[in-house]
Amino acid sequence: MQKLVFADSSEDCLVAMTIFEHLFDLCFCFSEVKSFLSTNGRVFVNLPLMTSLKNRFRLLIGNLPETSNPYSKWRTKGHWDGFHLYYFSVLSIFT
Repeated sequence: MQKLVFADSSEDCLVAMTIFEHLFDLCFCFSEVKSFLSTNGRVFVNLPLMTSLKNRFRLLIGNLPETSNPYSKWRTKGHWDGFHLYYFSVLSIFT
């Protein structure tokens, strides 16, 4: 892993949209974010929830939840979305 190029305690705000679920070492990444945030800095993170209503419905009808495109849909979707290394629930975010 490579350290970020921000000075310690130099930033007041970070917005991270659908990034963390693709990173290999979450602990390292969050510690890097914490290091460059100022004392009252804020982080706004968007994470895919395995427990969303759409995924709960999928379970109800017997399908596994998806937060990434499966291999079989790459051609029809026209892209590879990077696939998620981590999956989150509300409980996992706050513990």
